[in-house]
Amino acid sequence: MTEIGVIGANSVVSTQDRNSVIFTAISDPHRRAIVERLARNGPMTVGELSTPFAISAPAISRHLKVLEAAGVVRRTVDRQWRVCQLELAGLRQVRSWLETVLTAND
Repeated sequence: MTEIGVIGANSVVSTQDRNSVIFTAISDPHRRAIVERLARNGPMTVGELSTPFAISAPAISRHLKVLEAAGVVRRTVDRQWRVCQLELAGLRQVRSWLETVLTAND
């Protein structure tokens, strides 16, 4: 039996499907690095996030859109800045699934 989770206001998908979306989003090394920076530093602007990367600001924005669509990152507007922060619910859901898998034979 599959658990049901909610992504967005009107879209219902299984927890497995949501995990797949998150795993796909964090499969890219740049996106994982973005997630790690936000985990270490807390909310950051797009400019602050793009500083250590050798890729363009538009490329960072594309990576952020993928992370947003997966429910891993949320962007808000603060005057002229776009502030990014982690959405922990989806990551916690993946962690819970991993813990279930890892402890299945204990």
